[in-house]
Amino acid sequence: MAVLALDTALAATSVAFLEEAGPQARLALRAEPMARGHAERLFPLLRATLAEAGARLADIDRFAVTVGPGSFTGVRVGLAAARGLALAAGKPLVGVTTFDALGEALAEAEGVTAGLEALAFAAPRGELFLELRFGGRPLGPPVALSPAAAAAHVAARGKPERLAGSGAGLLARALAAQGGGTVRVCALEAGHAGHVARLAVRAPLPDGPPRPLYLREADAVPARPA
Repeated sequence: MAVLALDTALAATSVAFLEEAGPQARLALRAEPMARGHAERLFPLLRATLAEAGARLADIDRFAVTVGPGSFTGVRVGLAAARGLALAAGKPLVGVTTFDALGEALAEAEGVTAGLEALAFAAPRGELFLELRFGGRPLGPPVALSPAAAAAHVAARGKPERLAGSGAGLLARALAAQGGGTVRVCALEAGHAGHVARLAVRAPLPDGPPRPLYLREADAVPARPA
C-alpha cells in the first residue's frame, strides 16, 4: 500500500510518502517548521516528496491528513488540499488527529507507557489542547482548558508518567503549582506526516470524508447582519 500524508495543523508543514510492501517500508519525507504560510509551501513540499520517492499521484492507494486540533487556518489548508487530491485520484482519504500523530511519534521514540500520560498542545488565548491517555489509548475526548484547569483535569486521574507536546512544559508548571510534584516532560513536541502515514496504513477505510476537529471557536468570525 502506498500512502501520501499531509500535515499542516500545527507549527510545521510536512508531507510523507509511505509504501509498505511485505516486511519492507519505504518512506520519503519533507518537513519545514512554520507558524504560517502552510498553503504556499505545501505543494512544493509535496512535489519534492514524490520526486524523492520516484512516485506519482496515480501511484497512491490512500491519502491521509491531520484534522486537528491545531490552528484553524492550518487545519483547513491541509483538509482542503487532501480532499482535492483524493477526489481527483478517486482514492480514500483518512483523517488523523494531531494527538494520534503525537502518540505514534512518542511510541516510536520511547515505547508505549502502561500508565497515565498527558498530551498537550499550546492553544490560542493561553489555553491548552489536552488529551489524557492510559496505556496509549485515549481516556476520553480531548478538551481545551486553561493551564490551571488542565492541571486539575489531569490530577483528577492521578499522576501522569509523562507529558508530551508543545504545551507539556506549561502543563508541568501548572501541575507543580498545584502540588502535583515533578512530572517528566518528553522533548518530543509533535509527530509529522510520516507518523500520520503509518497510522493511515493501519486505519479502517473511512465511511465518509474526514471532518476538522476544533476544540474552541475561531478568534475571527464573520460579522452578523444587523
